[in-house]
Amino acid sequence: MATSRANAPAPVAAAGGIAALAFVSITMAADGPGTYRAEPGLWDTTSRIWIDGKAVLRGPESATDRAQREALERGRAQMSSEERATLDRLMPPGNSIAKASVCVTAAAPGIETRAVLRDALRTMHASPWSCTYGGEQTVARGYAFDYVCTTPSGGRAEGKARAMMNGAAAYTFSLEGRAHPVDAASGRPLESRMVEARMTGDGTWNGQPCAAETPKSR
Repeated sequence: MATSRANAPAPVAAAGGIAALAFVSITMAADGPGTYRAEPGLWDTTSRIWIDGKAVLRGPESATDRAQREALERGRAQMSSEERATLDRLMPPGNSIAKASVCVTAAAPGIETRAVLRDALRTMHASPWSCTYGGEQTVARGYAFDYVCTTPSGGRAEGKARAMMNGAAAYTFSLEGRAHPVDAASGRPLESRMVEARMTGDGTWNGQPCAAETPKSR
């Protein structure tokens, strides 16, 4: 059983020791475990984190995001409790979703699904967490592994990760597990119970060329 180790920096603020910014980049490669052909050009990516079933908010919102949220909140305040419940099911909080556009160049013809998963795990359990992988395996057009993360002060997280390509124009990934809520600085568990810790995301080729590339003539 292959096992490797990742020590993640702390690039984002943490909520209970779990990263609050859920952006995961696309890793391009020509070969390597779980690497599959991907359409070159711009890809739109989204990712989200849930703790005990509640979405974790990402970093500071833009003025446009704030205006949209405030307008939605004003409309929501005028609804009945039943209408609000329906709206919440259909439209989860927009500022809990991290979005980005990423360029996949023609020189890097593949997406490495293993690296996508490792990046997601480093985002979800950033420093002071340190993670190990086990049971790594290539699955149908994707990659999967088990993970265990710990902190120097006794925090623990564990779960399963899986990423899959859908043709050459889309992929999805998920991390399903549980973790101790910990102090973001020391890694000390804030309570003895472990909470549900889940992250999902996807990437979709939008058919547009990267800004630095010249569109091919048709």
